[in-house]
Amino acid sequence: MKTLTKFYACIAAAASLFAAALCAGCTPEQRYSESVGEFYSLDEAYENGWLTQGDLKNIAYYYHTRYGETEHIDQSFVPTPKMPETLSEDIQNKIKRSYLNEIIDMPNGLFDQVIIYNYFGTYHDNIVLHISDNYNAYDYVIEPEHEIGGICFYEYSSAFLRVWRERITIQ
Repeated sequence: MKTLTKFYACIAAAASLFAAALCAGCTPEQRYSESVGEFYSLDEAYENGWLTQGDLKNIAYYYHTRYGETEHIDQSFVPTPKMPETLSEDIQNKIKRSYLNEIIDMPNGLFDQVIIYNYFGTYHDNIVLHISDNYNAYDYVIEPEHEIGGICFYEYSSAFLRVWRERITIQ
């Protein structure tokens, strides 16, 4: 009986090694072939209750200071540090897959053609970022001022400032 158990354990270990070796040569596009998240505008995320007014203040601070600008920020406001400080490669790949599949309908597109320009923080499972791609030329509509939940965003474009949420799967 012990020999049979050891045999099955060896088979399971070999199968795991084979699966890992099989995917070792996979590109990120192959490893992340399915969308696991969806994009929303800041307005939608706030209206759905996924972002609070405090979250919007933080996002506005990071948005307005992304290039060292200080004109539109409250100098007395101290933002909550971004947690995580940067996005992991795994999360970036999930976001890029969703972008290729859901935003520009290019499931065979390459991740290196999708650019995450800025990351503004993660708030209650909502990742806020500036994302675009090299596949298309865009003529963004820029609003001089856009208010969400009483917080003003200057030089705002909802087309590239997006909220990404991973889908919750019920098993």
